[in-house]
Amino acid sequence: MDPKRHLAIRKTTIAMSITGLLLLATVSTCLSQNISTSNLTWQAVETTDLQTSATTTLKCLFKTNANQSVEWIQKKGEMKGLFTVTSVEGNWSNVSTAGSIIYRLQRNGNSCKMTIEKNASGTFITMDFSKSGEFTSLYRFKIISVQ
Repeated sequence: MDPKRHLAIRKTTIAMSITGLLLLATVSTCLSQNISTSNLTWQAVETTDLQTSATTTLKCLFKTNANQSVEWIQKKGEMKGLFTVTSVEGNWSNVSTAGSIIYRLQRNGNSCKMTIEKNASGTFITMDFSKSGEFTSLYRFKIISVQ
């Protein structure tokens, strides 16, 4: 093979390899979303009442807006609740990997705690509406997708 042609083929191969690596890095960055800085939508398909252990089908969405607010959307959008994040415990820089974060939320003067976690069993959101010294309600939602 002509040495000039061989060199041209090697340069093209190297350029294509570099382009492929850059594309992979871009896709990887898009998939590794940081919950503290991204607006994410969490789709739930069922909930478990942790007081009674009763599990029911309940399709709803949780929209986390960085560390600012959480919108809980139920009944195909007919019922919405907007919560303000008052404090955050933990940091979860890549929601596609195992991790967790706790949000302290407030809505209409009422407070609750929201825990979002991913582990070997799956991804879950737990909403704790307990008040100081009083156990009121605790629900765990099974998440099937995060976008």
